[in-house]
Amino acid sequence: MKNKKHIIIFSHGFGTKKDDRGLFAGENGISEVLKDTENVLFNYNKVNKENGVITISPLSKQIKILEEKINEAKSKDATIDIIAHSQGCLPVAILSPSGI
Repeated sequence: MKNKKHIIIFSHGFGTKKDDRGLFAGENGISEVLKDTENVLFNYNKVNKENGVITISPLSKQIKILEEKINEAKSKDATIDIIAHSQGCLPVAILSPSGI
């Protein structure tokens, strides 16, 4: 029997980007250690690429973004885990996804 695909969705904290502070991404980030998984890193907020300014999205929009990422992962028939940090736990808790 073939092993089921494993997807990890990372939900970052308030006022940051998916790759800030090396927590989830980067040389020593969690996603680098978990190389045998499909890692889903995304931004809840809008980031101006020219000056790095972050515009915070309302919590309701963050929940919708997370729900889209979860639905994409569920369409792949995989085992899904979520790693959330700080305020990134709020969209996960409010959405309270099942089967993850």
